[in-house]
Amino acid sequence: ILYGYGFSYVYLRALALSFPYPNLAFAEDAPFMLKLREKMGASRVGLKEDVEGLCLHIVHSTSSTPDPAVETMLTEGELNGLVVSESTACRLHLQRPWFRSLWTSC
Repeated sequence: ILYGYGFSYVYLRALALSFPYPNLAFAEDAPFMLKLREKMGASRVGLKEDVEGLCLHIVHSTSSTPDPAVETMLTEGELNGLVVSESTACRLHLQRPWFRSLWTSC
């Protein structure tokens, strides 16, 4: 079972304290989710397919996930159509000069 990437998880703080992420250099999110599923049951650990663009994964040259499946270059119009683009944090990130220069050079 693939639970996606750890940055996209939403869970209660109490769960993270009860079942902390293992101290690993890579892929520590999978054991965390599998432990939650084991302890809480499959019916309480849900997955939501992100078809609206609620979560934005920015892949860069030092990413630990060089997965071609997530390396999709969006046009500015496609990016603006994602729900995540409505957030203040996303708008601020996209307005940074280094990001704007990267965007226009692609």
